[in-house]
Amino acid sequence: MSEPTPRPWRILKRDETGVAGMMLPIDDGHGHCIAWLVNRDPLLGSDEANATHIVKCVNMHDELVEELKNAWACIEHLSDSVPSSLVYSVKQTMNEISKMIIRAEKNGGGE
Repeated sequence: MSEPTPRPWRILKRDETGVAGMMLPIDDGHGHCIAWLVNRDPLLGSDEANATHIVKCVNMHDELVEELKNAWACIEHLSDSVPSSLVYSVKQTMNEISKMIIRAEKNGGGE
């Protein structure tokens, strides 16, 4: 499997691409278009809002993974001072989150 496109990603303005119409480009921050958001159904939300959300999530990936690791370390540290049932419940939740991240990375970002 190839590596994902380096971050940070950004949204290009429609007039930056020379492409008219309904497509909103997302690029790798270096002028290489990596995705086109096409939204012709207003019930799905605005394409600008959707593109903004996609780019925000992608650009925050490393930070979110690091915070997950920090949270896991805190849970391990607190294991001796809180009820074992609570520790078990929190660890189960953290394991599920970790599995979702691993699946997303394995699938190139998708579930």
